[in-house]
Amino acid sequence: IEPKEGVVDRGAVKFYHDYFRALRKIGVKTFVTLHHFTNPPWVHDHGGWLSEKIVEKFVKYVDFVSSEFGEYIDYYVVINEPAIYALSSYGQAEFPPHHSDMNEVFSCIHNLIAALTSSYEVIHENDDKASVGFSHFIPIIVPEDPSDPDNVQMCKVAEDAMLYLVPDSLKDKMDYMGVDYYVNIYLSKEASVVKSEINPEGLRRYLKELYERYQKPIAIIENGFPTRDEEMKIKFMLDHLKQVHDAVN
Repeated sequence: IEPKEGVVDRGAVKFYHDYFRALRKIGVKTFVTLHHFTNPPWVHDHGGWLSEKIVEKFVKYVDFVSSEFGEYIDYYVVINEPAIYALSSYGQAEFPPHHSDMNEVFSCIHNLIAALTSSYEVIHENDDKASVGFSHFIPIIVPEDPSDPDNVQMCKVAEDAMLYLVPDSLKDKMDYMGVDYYVNIYLSKEASVVKSEINPEGLRRYLKELYERYQKPIAIIENGFPTRDEEMKIKFMLDHLKQVHDAVN
């Protein structure tokens, strides 16, 4: 939409209009994600998501998108997995700008929360019937060594920061709760992921817990298993759908 600062790509805008119209014509409901881990390169000229200036510029972009495409958007996913983006960009050096500083992780999360809060308000100014939320990664976090108090405590700290900090801050600024659920992750006391495992029951646990905590409708935005083994993929999906069924009941 904005590959150069302040310059809207009209070709991209036309593409989305054509695409959304085609979806609307065949009756597809849309969950439209406005930020999914990537930024235009110029964002980093201003200090990236450590800068309050980027919050302002992001909200202007959201204002444009919701004004331009709002008639086609059933559910806004304003930012995909904000806590994971902050950790991957500023803590684990996986995404640009490839930093490793936990203080920067929390500064980034603070700015992402500010962006989500203001985006919620701007979208509703443009469309008071809009359904606005974000997607949130919710693994079950398990200590590698449950007998080690330090490992157990570290997992508790990780759970509070990664699972609850963002939605707790936005409970009055989201119309629904978007969740991405895949697996258990096991953490060492140094906070590194040592293994993961499939655990469908964890989805039921979180659906119940998050609904009770936030009293919002829940959309499962991401779930699945990356394999070309069709039987395994189908089993994964059915096992998780069974847990959704049980949670509803």
